[in-house]
Amino acid sequence: MLLDNCTVVTMDAERRILRDAAIVVQGNSIAAVGKSSEIRPRFPEETVRDLHGWVVTPGLVDGHIHLPQAILRGCGDEVPLWVWMAERIFILEGAFTAEDARISMRLAALEMLKAGTTAFLETLILGRHALDQLAEAVEATGMRAVLPRGITDGGGYLDESPLSKGLYEAPEEAIADALEVAKQYRDSERIRIWFGPRSTGGISEELLRELVTLARAEGMGLCQHYAMTVRERDWIRAKYGVGQAEFAERVGMLGPDVVLVHACVLEPDDIALMRGTGTSVVHCPTGPAKMGSGVTPVHLLHSAGINITLGTDAAAANNGADLMRDLKWVGYLQKLQHADPTVTTCEDVFEMATLGGARALGLEAITGSIEPGKRADLIVIRTDGPGWTPDPYPVSNIVYSTTGADVDTVIVDGDVLMEGRQMTHLDEERILFEARGAAEALFERTGVRITGRWPVS
Repeated sequence: MLLDNCTVVTMDAERRILRDAAIVVQGNSIAAVGKSSEIRPRFPEETVRDLHGWVVTPGLVDGHIHLPQAILRGCGDEVPLWVWMAERIFILEGAFTAEDARISMRLAALEMLKAGTTAFLETLILGRHALDQLAEAVEATGMRAVLPRGITDGGGYLDESPLSKGLYEAPEEAIADALEVAKQYRDSERIRIWFGPRSTGGISEELLRELVTLARAEGMGLCQHYAMTVRERDWIRAKYGVGQAEFAERVGMLGPDVVLVHACVLEPDDIALMRGTGTSVVHCPTGPAKMGSGVTPVHLLHSAGINITLGTDAAAANNGADLMRDLKWVGYLQKLQHADPTVTTCEDVFEMATLGGARALGLEAITGSIEPGKRADLIVIRTDGPGWTPDPYPVSNIVYSTTGADVDTVIVDGDVLMEGRQMTHLDEERILFEARGAAEALFERTGVRITGRWPVS
């Protein structure tokens, strides 16, 4: 197909933005991109789709999402992090069935796709989520995904928030599960399996070392919640006698195959140690802010040359998987922290959401920009609404004005997954119906009750 009459934000080496442009998709790849007047004559046989002057960008990459928590939306509002974990998430996820996990995943995938996300990184898939079945279900959505298998031998977060009995599992069983499923997807471009050790406050130093060694021997990545709170920073210092990044360096958890999530409580020494290692950091702007646990020092990390990607986190934390909605908060939070409107520009933010995410997931060679030879992972954003009027500079409008509701079309691997906001692969009505039923049943059997401060009758 030939996507014509559009503005293309290429994210290529020159970061070109092309007005009156066209993109040719052949098979699962981009064959050409350029001015329409140059492209149309070269490909006269292609089926033309007129995009009405709308904007085409690379698909967004969500660097951190909890798939099982999509059906837990709103379960942890206005409570401290340790209460959120011990009294809500651990109990609810500890009662999950494999079917609950698949239903929740499909809800998360639906929300991501409708908001322009084409690839994502999970963090903590557990035994009761059935990694093999979940991976098959993710593959069926058409999205690109990295699925780390959660592994722990600790008692809980900082030894203070105990895991539910339903979450305990032997680390050797989790490792075997990860390796077995990884074999099935070794040649896949769309599905990859990693290791997902729990945060430093929930796993032993010995097991972390073992996972790092094994991951590198198997060519698998590592993803871990990291430096989330002041309590965690102080706990690591008291237990191990070193700072957070020093401990990560000690066990080998720094490198281009490592993604560290949140990193809200970093000190200058931490950033200095991470510099030049190739480690990626995921900034989730809305979840930690909503829980009052901190803000990733994006401006300082970016100034140090550390790769940053963005994540929505979880519907139980920030109540959604619309990464487009969250983009503006990346800039807002940094400008506010530094009292400087010039830091963390809209260009910085959009790069984090596309190429930054692709780098973190090890997919930069195939996605994250619109260039010939790369896979056709594209989204089309409508520009005919009031939020796009006027349009002096499209990157500003994307970051500061757009929400997921403005995304019209989503293409992954050359396959149209949404067009005119209608899903082509997913049954939206069925997904919503099943999600409501699964959530209701889960809350009923766990006895967890969620109420607000105002009466509902």
